[in-house]
Amino acid sequence: MEALPIISVLSTSAVAGGAIWAGVWQQRRGFGHDREMADRESVRASLVETAALLHRAEYAVDEVNSAVFGHADTIADPEHPERREPIDRLEKVGRELDQAIGLVRVQLGPESSATKALEDAGAACLEVWRKSRRIRLANDRNAAVVGKRNDRLIEEVEQARADSKEAVRRFVERAHAIAGARLPDLVDRSRAE
Repeated sequence: MEALPIISVLSTSAVAGGAIWAGVWQQRRGFGHDREMADRESVRASLVETAALLHRAEYAVDEVNSAVFGHADTIADPEHPERREPIDRLEKVGRELDQAIGLVRVQLGPESSATKALEDAGAACLEVWRKSRRIRLANDRNAAVVGKRNDRLIEEVEQARADSKEAVRRFVERAHAIAGARLPDLVDRSRAE
């Protein structure tokens, strides 16, 4: 008879211990799920902000490209406002883009395809900025040399602009694959229309 109370206490303790273990396990699982959801939302927000920043960068690159292909005084005079202002805007957006690249590297890793596409877009914007700043006025003594160099730089600006647009397209495509809305019915219907 003395064994019955001992068995009863042991079985009650085992059930309580099992319940405690199950509660701890569920809580840990819940914390892990909450962390994963918070990380997903953070990455999604970063990618959306970065895509908007890249859109602004595209406008800045296009403005620089227009200034470079503008009138002769705009192209060659680094202090001309129609040339200087777009280059200054591109520099500002480029600095913001550098910060976004750092954030995406941390969130997705340096080897992520989205990170690499974003780095390519940043590098192309930097090339537009660098090349467009090197186009200079020529004086009578060096007009032919400077003119040839300027022609080459203008072609390189145009190529960097095209590279930038392609890298932005790749980034948006990869960002959508990572964090885009999962709306297959709506997407399929919009493509059919």
